[in-house]
Amino acid sequence: TSFDTLFDSLTPEEEIMEGFEIAVDLAHKWNDEFGLEIPKGFLDVSEENHEEDYNLKLEKFISVAYTLSSRGFEIDAYHETALVPIADLFNHHVSDPDLKFVSLYDVCDKCGEPGMCKHLIAEEYLEAENLDKNMPKVASMETRVIDEDLIKSLENDLEKEHSNVTANTEDDDGGIENPDECVDLVLKNDVAQGQEIFNSYGELSNVFLLARYGFTVPENQYDIVHLGPDFMKILKKEEKYQEKVKWWSQVGHGLFSAWYAQMRQEDEEDEDGQAKSDNLSDDIESEVEEESEEEEEEGDDSLESWLSQLYIDSSGEPSPSTWALANLLTLTAVQWESLFSKKATPHISDSIVNEEKLPFLDQKRQSPFQETAFQIT
Repeated sequence: TSFDTLFDSLTPEEEIMEGFEIAVDLAHKWNDEFGLEIPKGFLDVSEENHEEDYNLKLEKFISVAYTLSSRGFEIDAYHETALVPIADLFNHHVSDPDLKFVSLYDVCDKCGEPGMCKHLIAEEYLEAENLDKNMPKVASMETRVIDEDLIKSLENDLEKEHSNVTANTEDDDGGIENPDECVDLVLKNDVAQGQEIFNSYGELSNVFLLARYGFTVPENQYDIVHLGPDFMKILKKEEKYQEKVKWWSQVGHGLFSAWYAQMRQEDEEDEDGQAKSDNLSDDIESEVEEESEEEEEEGDDSLESWLSQLYIDSSGEPSPSTWALANLLTLTAVQWESLFSKKATPHISDSIVNEEKLPFLDQKRQSPFQETAFQIT
């Protein structure tokens, strides 16, 4: 399904598998030590038919994980995802939510303290000791470790500093106010009395909303029809497309995405002026950087990256990458050759692209291929 392909909903990623295996081990451990019953149908993996039963129970585990995560919020680096009272009361609005969930994510992942804490001080202390490598070594100097004594000593110093400012931070009820230790629900629209207040769960399609939250939204603007699996079926049958698809997956998709982003930037500059274009430029650059970083990290997963961009949106419009690939596959031999200023054989990925020809792949800028773009059977 598109849900599984795009979001890996049923693909056992390493973290999910580790969580499932920990849950199974704990269930057996608590059964042995405390007599707690192993949840039947979920964590009671059969030894006789291990592989099949393991996969079945793993999918159930993923389903339960989605149910729990539908009520969870990303808090910070220490708490990670957690339940937040009141915050989960608000329903989802696709286009115009009334509020947003705000939290300070960058806290110490060991104690949850915002800003400087004993752990960061201890780490900086040790780094400072070893920072100057040019200092002569002293025989008696040893590498320090972050032990309990060091932490307690630093903690006592922090408590003394904290006691000096406590009086200034107490409220009328005697409690301590620290906004950094709170999560906020910030209202961004004017809401009339009696009017429902909406949150946003993200830019999610109906398949994701249904699987994770149990509902769908009529005319969801983020709905898509994913074409990746069908395209791969076509590719296996059509040998003549192999060279073009190989170039697209290894080089073309990245080049076209960068070029298309640049075109979007120029269009924004023409329509909205320099102020908006600066923000768009930053967004585009970060998107391109994130995509390139992901491709470097994922390696073989780059195949899934470009396949995920083959879709038709909620208005029935093919995505830019879908148009580009369709146009690429319908290029004549002469047009295909003209796409390169220097074509390498047999390693097509080493070819040098004539970037002036990239607009041929964009249906909005070059029309001759529109009528034939989807005549691939």
